[in-house]
Amino acid sequence: MSGKDDEGAISVYAQYARAVFALLLDTPTTFIKESVDKIRGEKKTVPYYHRRFNRVPTIDECYTDDELCRFEANQQFKRDRQVDNDILYILRKRWLRCVLSDIQNRNTTCKSVKDTFDNTRDEWMIKYGHLPVYYDVVNVFMKQKHRLINERRLKEKAAAEGNMADAGAELVAD
Repeated sequence: MSGKDDEGAISVYAQYARAVFALLLDTPTTFIKESVDKIRGEKKTVPYYHRRFNRVPTIDECYTDDELCRFEANQQFKRDRQVDNDILYILRKRWLRCVLSDIQNRNTTCKSVKDTFDNTRDEWMIKYGHLPVYYDVVNVFMKQKHRLINERRLKEKAAAEGNMADAGAELVAD
């Protein structure tokens, strides 16, 4: 007898052996482990309802022929954009709730909430504003690159004009 009957189901003897194993070996081991964990305080079961994703390489860290990396970077970008949208939505609701709760003094009592919302909205527009209808992480990365190049050019231009203004002031003074 091999422990199974003709139909492939587990026999009564195998079920009995499994129950004895669980009773004699598994139950005391599990009890000791849970007791030690309870004493150490390591097993804190706090429910966490949000899914956590590991960070993946950004698009600038991906090779041009690595489609999987580019896909993961695009998915990470979409999740980050959704988080930024949710933050902006929460701040807007917070500001509106403040305004509606104190309509008479809304400019003074809600000023800090409004400033936070305005700063976050401006940062969102810098990062995501004026994108094409169908965009991905490459479009956003190129937008960021162009913005940084433009800022550097403006700084160089302002520094050059400042030097020329200093030279012009010296000529006028002579």
